[in-house]
Amino acid sequence: MQKIALLLITFLTINLSYSQDIVQTKSEKITNSDFFHNLKIEKYFIHTNKTTYFSGENVWFKTYVVEDGTNIPFLETTNLHLNLYNTELELVHEELIYIENGVGHGQFELKKDLAQGIYYIQLDSRWNNNFNKQAALFKIEVLNFNSDEVLTIAPTQKVAFVKENPADFNIYRNKALETPEIVAFEIKTNATAIKKEDLKNSYVFATLHRNGDLKSIVPIAIKKEQFSYKIAFPKTDVFNGVNTITLFTENKKLITEKSFFITKEAPIDIVISKRETTNDTLALNLKMFNQLAKANVSVSVLPQQSKLYKNQSNIVSSFLMHPYLKTNNYDLSNLITQTPINTNKLSYITKIAASETTFPYKGLTSSLAFKNETGISIHGKINTKIEDLSNHKVMLSSNDNVITELSPITADKTFSFNNLYLNHPTDYSLFLINEKGMEKATFFVYNNHVQYKAKTTLNNNLIYKSKDSVKIELFNDEYATLPDYENAEALEEVLIIANKKKKEIELKKKLRNSGIIALGMSRVFKPEDSGYNHLDVLDYMQTLPSTSLLYNSEGAIVFKNDRGTRLINDTVRPVTVILDGIIISELNIFIGMKIDEIEYAVLNINGVGYGSLYPDGVLHLISKRGNGTDGIIKSNPKIQVLKTAFGFNKPEAKYKKPELQFTTQNSIEQFSTIDWIPNFEITPGIDNILKINRLNYSDLKLIINGVSQDGKPIYKEYNISLTDN
Repeated sequence: MQKIALLLITFLTINLSYSQDIVQTKSEKITNSDFFHNLKIEKYFIHTNKTTYFSGENVWFKTYVVEDGTNIPFLETTNLHLNLYNTELELVHEELIYIENGVGHGQFELKKDLAQGIYYIQLDSRWNNNFNKQAALFKIEVLNFNSDEVLTIAPTQKVAFVKENPADFNIYRNKALETPEIVAFEIKTNATAIKKEDLKNSYVFATLHRNGDLKSIVPIAIKKEQFSYKIAFPKTDVFNGVNTITLFTENKKLITEKSFFITKEAPIDIVISKRETTNDTLALNLKMFNQLAKANVSVSVLPQQSKLYKNQSNIVSSFLMHPYLKTNNYDLSNLITQTPINTNKLSYITKIAASETTFPYKGLTSSLAFKNETGISIHGKINTKIEDLSNHKVMLSSNDNVITELSPITADKTFSFNNLYLNHPTDYSLFLINEKGMEKATFFVYNNHVQYKAKTTLNNNLIYKSKDSVKIELFNDEYATLPDYENAEALEEVLIIANKKKKEIELKKKLRNSGIIALGMSRVFKPEDSGYNHLDVLDYMQTLPSTSLLYNSEGAIVFKNDRGTRLINDTVRPVTVILDGIIISELNIFIGMKIDEIEYAVLNINGVGYGSLYPDGVLHLISKRGNGTDGIIKSNPKIQVLKTAFGFNKPEAKYKKPELQFTTQNSIEQFSTIDWIPNFEITPGIDNILKINRLNYSDLKLIINGVSQDGKPIYKEYNISLTDN
């Protein structure tokens, strides 16, 4: 535990009953107790280009990862996991974000069939699993093209005055005694409390911390007839934002505590001025003053009348307050960015909504179970006739990712690549080499690339549930309608039903002609609609329910039935695999075959309807080429090209506007988007020219979030009028 020096009590002359050495020793026992820590803990923020989306759109985002106590960019994190949960708190999408110097950016698509409502973006890492923290959640709203309903969300809580119940010891902020250099507090008690805690001629210790990250400790000598004690801390020792003062007895017993909101420094302001305007481009000059460190920011550009952005959270509220409160339903985003800042209201919210667990990491040591992940892993097995591979290695190469790596081969013909920075989706190649060159081989790759596992459902008490909802009037233009995608075809309902029925009849006919029976007992999958259409056949088979792939002792691939409770010594139950009516006894022939060659996969996991023919289940694969050819893509005998099944989100080089059409000028102003700049660096004291699209809009809104290298969060919302240009 870090050494914390005793802080001088500025406003109180203490008649010490113990020697200074004894006081120092007792302070150190509290300082070094398991209440406090010196762990490095992550804190997150995500800036999305807007907060309301239409299903089918891309979410463009910038992620910030900082160290909890300092807000300085967290340089040790590379793997950040983005998990999207739907209105029922079910996991519907995952992304792996590459973080460099505390920031990362990218985009992901919202599926067109998403239900309308509130969705939650969770940011997480494997390192963060050590701390059992409240999830870092950020709301977005999704409007569905198939719904004409007005979106409703739970109301934001209002701050109501709550009278504090007097405790045996009470802690108050004493602004009358403060100076620009110190923050002062007063501790009040009574004779009954002193007697109750047996504190006569004893000490209590006031600790200043946040979630157990200790800044200072003050010993206070308790006198028999004195019930008020004044203490002060240098502003350099307080956290910018939420702070907690906890009182301990000499025996490390917690007496009382209270949290406060403290601003130790003025927020960074960015002065913005227009430089040059054309019909479609605007050049802006962004300048920072009274600041020494550079800042990295993200900028969203929307029409000024946009209804697609609601200031639900910004980087300042997310770094200074939200992680330390028991609920995120207070409207802090506007309060915390006001000039001047409303410290009284923020302090009051902090007092009544502070986390009930102010020592969430109590008992944790520096030896933690979950280590930071760096990159992804590719594990697999080689299929080759070569018996002795002691002088061979597997080479992985990717032009897309500028990677060339070598892996040794184990006695059971397995290989492993770790710490790979592979974007997804991209291609990579595997081949077997020795000192003479390449050898013929094929490779099977397992579908486990990271150790982190997202929760399939979200159970978070920060999510505010209410039967009463507040309507947000999005469509106040009587002529405005939900936009549609360009080139979309509008169909009458009767035609949709007729087409659906016709497709079902055609599908059943095709499947029966392929020799498939008992369709009522089977599940039919169409790979090209699954989102896995880029995988190899073997990789795709690993996504099917109640099944898995393994290598048996002879090195052959087995597709096995996992349904039901099995014992350790149970034999493997192989599912029969049939391609275009032909039973495939050697699944190795699928190595190199792409799933986009397969039109349908029909899984009957229990073999029901086939009698005793397939007791452990049957998988029918129907190729697009049919039974006329073997349906197999011949693999290169020496180089096997694969597509990533998992990897880092691949950021687009340039922002692409959604292909949406609107019916009126009013709806264009309210629901369109203009530009998104994920990475812009601002150097203090000089001109920083930012060029953005304006697309003939006259009035623009800029939403800027960012953080400086020395840990100061930056938020600015700025309106620009170009009417006179």
